[in-house]
Amino acid sequence: LSHDMRSPQSAIIALLPTIKDDNVRSRIEGHARRTIALAQDFVDVARMGESPLDGTDVLLVDLARDIADNLWPLAQERGVSIVVVDESDSAFVCAEPDSLGRALTNLLDNAVKFSPDGSTIRISISRIREPAGSHIELQVCDEGPGVDADLLPRLFTRFAAHAAPDARIKSSGLGLTYVKAVAERHGGTVRAENRLGGGARFSMILPEAAEPIPDPDA
Repeated sequence: LSHDMRSPQSAIIALLPTIKDDNVRSRIEGHARRTIALAQDFVDVARMGESPLDGTDVLLVDLARDIADNLWPLAQERGVSIVVVDESDSAFVCAEPDSLGRALTNLLDNAVKFSPDGSTIRISISRIREPAGSHIELQVCDEGPGVDADLLPRLFTRFAAHAAPDARIKSSGLGLTYVKAVAERHGGTVRAENRLGGGARFSMILPEAAEPIPDPDA
């Protein structure tokens, strides 16, 4: 299925230079690349539990800023601002940068997609101190209409959007499934809720990276 989805999209991208209208060409390319990313998400979700986590220390605020920069052109088209706030004192998490980066991209892409023109998306990173150890929470908050109440309990289940065609998250239902799989792979959790003042809040909580053990011979 993944191969059958990716092959025609790659052919579409290869034909784009023949389209003279820059705006049309850009929009077609964007949709084609989203479909390719969706196909890859499908494969990755299926393979997620087949190998152990191969993590490295990642400065979460830097990763969040990189994702925000990547999606800035999409947000700029509708005057949507993305603000990244670090309240974690530059905390690190042990993560696979590629999969965690794609999970954050899915969250932020949804926030941009459903934000009103001229609104602001806030990405905040904070530390949660607990007796069992510290965790880092990353929140993506938008000013949109929020998530439909009937969809919230099953928002992260595979193909959930198909069961609610009028829901706020109008997609194949794999993007948020991928986010949940990545969070759990990293020993964390993810949840969604509607904010009292309006908009949606997606929160991913991950264990903070352990402090390196000093080398007594150093």
